[in-house]
Amino acid sequence: MKAHALLGALLLGASATLHAQAGREEFREAARNCRLEPHAVQRACMARELCMKNRDPERCEWRYFMIMERRDIVLVACKGKQGTVLRDCMREEYKKLGPEPKS
Repeated sequence: MKAHALLGALLLGASATLHAQAGREEFREAARNCRLEPHAVQRACMARELCMKNRDPERCEWRYFMIMERRDIVLVACKGKQGTVLRDCMREEYKKLGPEPKS
């Protein structure tokens, strides 16, 4: 009985790892497809590429832009910091922004 539980846990862990690798590969592919776009439209290209297979591409793109906007605010606030100071600064700035909107 314990062997079945162990096998199930191992398979679950392996599937999570494979899913994460697939996400990274999708991001790399989108970056390859958008690398020649002008900088001003590159973010829109990335959103389009990453969300094209999503069941609700418009909502996916909206969420992508919302996350990137929050990221830009945090990076401006923590500009010039490195290492653990940067990590702590980013954590605090994200807390100040509050939870990201669900939709």
